[in-house]
Amino acid sequence: MLAGTVPTLFAAGEDDGRFPATARQLHDTAVTPVKQLELYPGGNHGAALLADGALPDVRAFLAAHAPARG
Repeated sequence: MLAGTVPTLFAAGEDDGRFPATARQLHDTAVTPVKQLELYPGGNHGAALLADGALPDVRAFLAAHAPARG
């Protein structure tokens, strides 16, 4: 993929300090045409965010946008 065309998922916990605002800013300024912003309840961060509901969204995003195996 060319620079600026990589599909990107931005995710943060709503109560995770400045991360929700940063995720919004990154989403808004990203030049890729395929981008998604998800904010989840709670203050978890990183892998713990998957427990707040991010896992199904991450899987769906990868299924839709990741290159096929091979």
